[in-house]
Amino acid sequence: MYLLIGTNAIVLIMIVGFDRFGVFEETDETVKANKKKIKKKNRNIYIGQS
Repeated sequence: MYLLIGTNAIVLIMIVGFDRFGVFEETDETVKANKKKIKKKNRNIYIGQS
């Protein structure tokens, strides 16, 4: 039980540390590409429902 709690605590600390130092930050190009994908998917959904 203590091993499970300890492992979860270590992983949580690592994730918070990575997030704090910007490891998971996205570049502007990635954000633009994701927005295009979302717009394309939404357009396909609306066309499919018509």
